[in-house]
Amino acid sequence: MLKRASFILLAALLALLALTSAIPAQAGKFLADRPIVVLAEYVIKPGTVFPGQDFDLYLRFKNLGKEEALNLVATIGSAEVFPRRAGGVYSLGSLAVNKSVELEQVMTASGALTGDTPISMPVTVSYEDAAANAYTETFTVVVTMGIRPTATYPYTGPALPTSTPTPQARPQLVIVGYSIQPDELAPGTRFDLILEVQNVGAANAIDVLMVAGGATVTTPSEEPGGQPTVSGGDFSKFSPLGVSNIQPMGAVPAGQTVSATQPLIVNVSTEPGAYSFPISFVYVDRDNQTRVDNQVITLLVYSPPNVEISFYQPAGPFFAGQPNFLPLQIVNLGRKTIILGNLTISTEGGFLENASILIGPLDPGGYFTLDATLYPDFEGPLTLTINVDYTDDFNDPQTITRTMDIVVEPAPTYYGPPEGYPTDGGYTPPASDESFLQKVWRFFLGLLGLDSAPATDDGTSSPYGSGDYYPEDGGGGGGGGGGVPAPGKSP
Repeated sequence: MLKRASFILLAALLALLALTSAIPAQAGKFLADRPIVVLAEYVIKPGTVFPGQDFDLYLRFKNLGKEEALNLVATIGSAEVFPRRAGGVYSLGSLAVNKSVELEQVMTASGALTGDTPISMPVTVSYEDAAANAYTETFTVVVTMGIRPTATYPYTGPALPTSTPTPQARPQLVIVGYSIQPDELAPGTRFDLILEVQNVGAANAIDVLMVAGGATVTTPSEEPGGQPTVSGGDFSKFSPLGVSNIQPMGAVPAGQTVSATQPLIVNVSTEPGAYSFPISFVYVDRDNQTRVDNQVITLLVYSPPNVEISFYQPAGPFFAGQPNFLPLQIVNLGRKTIILGNLTISTEGGFLENASILIGPLDPGGYFTLDATLYPDFEGPLTLTINVDYTDDFNDPQTITRTMDIVVEPAPTYYGPPEGYPTDGGYTPPASDESFLQKVWRFFLGLLGLDSAPATDDGTSSPYGSGDYYPEDGGGGGGGGGGVPAPGKSP
């Protein structure tokens, strides 16, 4: 019995030793295989916080585990100390092993706090591992509180922050969009500047004046909030035309957008370029105070080529299906040399040859010609399209397009001789007139099987009529050789 009891006691002791050694081993393996996020550092500025004061909280978290922490979320704040932004919950993403992530937040100490007792503020982080296992860690940040000095004795410490007064609601006029008509400006161009103005403030703007060109606004001291005096304005590049540079807009309620139009002209001395154009809005707020909102927009001025495209001599006539040349020319009517690209002619009603050529520089008053060949397909009106490429003052490719209309005549019709063309390569002479007796004579010849064809003028009859004689070939001269009777009656 004693041996049996000793054996049981020894077995129980061994089982207890095995159990106690296995628990820390499993716990150590579990901790090694998971992410562990700790609060490695925190800083509070200033070091001493007074009730109702804002302070900066700096936190640095670090992953000391063996796996990446995913979906890291930090929660800070309490009833005594609360954040000023984001509600106190921050998504920090993922955090790799041995890496840190920082978080800065403006905090406010409750104005109900009294005394200089430190305040404990909890900081909680939650995250997951790759297997979606959730973990939560809670840390404590201690905020050192202080008591504000009273006015009963002079304060000789560092300057203390003061609360910022809440600004009053005021109007704010902003140009949210603008356009011009026409779309492209050149020296001497008359145009309308169309503005979209929105009141983005929290109060109504009253008696709004739009001042083109910018302005310096002064209000007489004896009339605070009264009608302002507008002076200044820059009109060296753009000047008002037809109306003043001051346009009344009335009242603009908060959040509303209104349109305003200012007629202007580009001064002829303006060089191509991008120019800033100031615009001021003068108005009165609900406290009868005069306010000015200054804005600046940008206007682009181009100097496009001034050219004429025409025929340098009368063209045509043009016939369908037949070629004819187009005597085209382009003339520089501007005051300075221009550089042009390709000159191209096209049409949808025919075929063109030699229809494209590179021009290059063209002096003032200079011209360039192109003789293209046109093969019209059909008769009737025909439109020619002429395109000239060039690069504008802002290095953008542009095209000058002109159209010219011509009239195509019907193709001419050729007719042969009245008696028609010869058949089988021969010529059939016309039949000669014959009498009734000659017709009877041909009838009897036909009965006898002889030639009964009508007599024709074969070109060998004498010009002197029937019965006359003409010299034989090789005869004539000194009266030699006899004569050959001509066809017809013998004498």
